[in-house]
Amino acid sequence: MLTRLLRHFRRSEDGNVMIEALFVLPMLFWAAFGLFTFWDAHRQINLAQKGAYGVADMLSRRQLPVDCAYLNGVHQLMDYTIPGTQRSKLRITSVVWSQARNQFEVQWSRSPGNGMPRLTTASLQASRDHIPQMWDGDTVILVETEIGYEPVFDVGLDSLRIRQFVVTRPRLAPRVENSCA
Repeated sequence: MLTRLLRHFRRSEDGNVMIEALFVLPMLFWAAFGLFTFWDAHRQINLAQKGAYGVADMLSRRQLPVDCAYLNGVHQLMDYTIPGTQRSKLRITSVVWSQARNQFEVQWSRSPGNGMPRLTTASLQASRDHIPQMWDGDTVILVETEIGYEPVFDVGLDSLRIRQFVVTRPRLAPRVENSCA
C-alpha cells in the first residue's frame, strides 16, 4: 500500500503549474517593468530632442534682437514641453566662422537661469567637430539642452543626463542679435 502511494505521488503532476508560475512570474514582472522603464527613458530623450529643435527653430526665425525676457520665455517653453520634476538647462550661443583665424568665434552666449556656463571662443573649440563647415562670416545658432532623468522603476538603469546639441542657421536675417545684458 505504501509503495503504491509513493508511485502515485511520483507520477502525479498536480501542482506543477503553480511551481512553474513561481519561477516564471518574477521574470515576467521584471521584463514588463524593464520594458516600461526603457520606453519611458526613450520617450524622455525624444521629448528633449523635440524641445531643443523647437527652440532652435524659433530662434532661427527671429528677426528682432533677442532680449532677456525672450530668452527666459524660450526656457519656460522648453520646460513646458518636457514634463518632469527637474528643470531643463538651456544655453543659446551665436557662432561665426572666421576664415582668417581658422576658428569658430562666439558672438554671444546666454543661459537663461544660468543653468549652464556661457560659451567662450576658447571653450567652443571643444565642440568644433559638431559644427558643420561654413563660409567666412557665416553664423549659426547653437542650442544646447540638458535634462535629468530618473527611472520610474529600479531595473538596472541609472539616472541619466540627457544632452542635446542643435546647430541651425538664421533663416530671415544674417545673424540673430542679442540685446540681453
